[in-house]
Amino acid sequence: MHDHASHLQLEAILRGLLYLGSFGLLGAGLFGRWIGSERSREAPWRLWGILWASALLVAGSSLYFAYHSAQMIGSAEFFWPYLLQTQQGNYLLLRLALAVGLLALGPQGRPLLHAALALGFLLSLSMTAHAGARGGLALIGDLAHLVASVSWGGNLLALLLTWDSRPSTQQAVQRFSNLSLLAAGLFVGTGLLLGLTHTGDLRPTTLSQHDYGRALLNKSILVALILGLAGINRWWLLPRALRGNSLHRLEPMVLLEALLLITVLLTTGTLATTAPPEPKRPAPVQSSDPGLAVRATLPEGLLRGRLEPDNLRPPQPTLELRDALEYPVSNVPKLTLVAIQEGTSPIRMPMPPDKATTTPLCPYPRYLLVNCERHQQVKFPQ
Repeated sequence: MHDHASHLQLEAILRGLLYLGSFGLLGAGLFGRWIGSERSREAPWRLWGILWASALLVAGSSLYFAYHSAQMIGSAEFFWPYLLQTQQGNYLLLRLALAVGLLALGPQGRPLLHAALALGFLLSLSMTAHAGARGGLALIGDLAHLVASVSWGGNLLALLLTWDSRPSTQQAVQRFSNLSLLAAGLFVGTGLLLGLTHTGDLRPTTLSQHDYGRALLNKSILVALILGLAGINRWWLLPRALRGNSLHRLEPMVLLEALLLITVLLTTGTLATTAPPEPKRPAPVQSSDPGLAVRATLPEGLLRGRLEPDNLRPPQPTLELRDALEYPVSNVPKLTLVAIQEGTSPIRMPMPPDKATTTPLCPYPRYLLVNCERHQQVKFPQ
């Protein structure tokens, strides 16, 4: 139990580091092309440093996750089969290839190609998350959620790491402020959609009843804090800084916002590696019909079984042949189960007496006949 919890913790940390590296890798490219193009020309080495560090973080966390998964399967020898023969491994390799492409493009130029590679990179993340298993609207929502997150958080990290007192920083801050309004709205909207899709109920009293819900609550609290701080920066500190033509007082608040963002990313790693709650299924409807009992004494042993009524699915009969000591009989006669219902043709099924048949009977049969190759027909109910 302790080992299992340790494995889950490690997976959550690796996933969080993957998100952090992804935000840095994509954010540096977005910032250099759209938000801080002037800063990119003035200090390209800073953005190159972000790109290289982020790419190494993406590669390291992804490959170690694959190695860890191979060990969980049974041995490190499964590392290459995991990468080459599993869907998760294939998406991981695709992600690494796209990361190399994004790194090769650098922080400037070819914006459309960069956007295409970035979108493919984010799709590889969505396909290995909970939304990838659900597909459809959940997958689209998760991809939009990541686009909004990177547009906001990735640019925030790049802005902070290229910050100085030059006018180009002020221009980048103004562009980022306008973008963050749209990105934050899309982020919150898609987050609510995903939360509802994965849990079915966003009430705190319901979420607190399972691990996924508690992780979602923790992330929501951190997101609320970072949204509040971003609002203070946007509507109070930024106008004052622009009037005074100085960003000195704004820098510590941007740093705090970035630190909260990193905390959110690590929390998202926990959320991504925690299974959502199983959807509630309706309780089986009990029928007043007691079902058909099968019981007959054959020379080889006692033949018995039952056809249980269930209004939610077609009934499935079970038959077994056991000796006087209640052990399954190995040398059994050939049996055929015949289900008869008025108005329909008989349903004939060969029956291995030591196993349950999986052939559904619909409609519910009125009689069951068991034909034995060496004995007469037995009818139930008799």
